[in-house]
Amino acid sequence: MALLDLVKAHLRIDGDEHDTLLQHLIASATAECRRFTGLKADAAELSEPDIQTGILLAVQADFDGNPAQRTVYLRAAQALWTPFCRQFGV
Repeated sequence: MALLDLVKAHLRIDGDEHDTLLQHLIASATAECRRFTGLKADAAELSEPDIQTGILLAVQADFDGNPAQRTVYLRAAQALWTPFCRQFGV
């Protein structure tokens, strides 16, 4: 399943009216994941379920637009990404 489809399912979005925004948020969340973990753009780990679930949470953090929840979602995403961090020798 494509990442856009996973995001739409996670956010319970039907239709395509938000697709442009969601694609932008996916790119931003993926970049945040890569910065946090040190993974390269072509890293096989980017397709790992925990990496993708973290990306879903990071997208939700920005899509929902709730500043109080944003930190909660991002911390959850980072917890999923931490085992893949290059600075920890993974």
